[in-house]
Amino acid sequence: KKLLWHALWDGIDLAGVTMPRTDHFLSKIFEAYRDKKYTKKGERYMMEIDNIHYELWLDREREGGMIMIEETSGATTRRHAIW
Repeated sequence: KKLLWHALWDGIDLAGVTMPRTDHFLSKIFEAYRDKKYTKKGERYMMEIDNIHYELWLDREREGGMIMIEETSGATTRRHAIW
């Protein structure tokens, strides 16, 4: 999660970075970010992974945090405050 945070904060390209793959949502989001499989609206990164819509952004009110929302069928299923 810290590597992903730094990549978002600093705009670092992670194309050459590989990490162990798991079923955890952060692992899937990391891969989508690394592979540039997202659209960006303002400071938010939108990703579709396994029919789940993810929205990720830095929480600038809480220094060092990220917010991630999972949606399935248009309904928010989870909101994560990461860090």
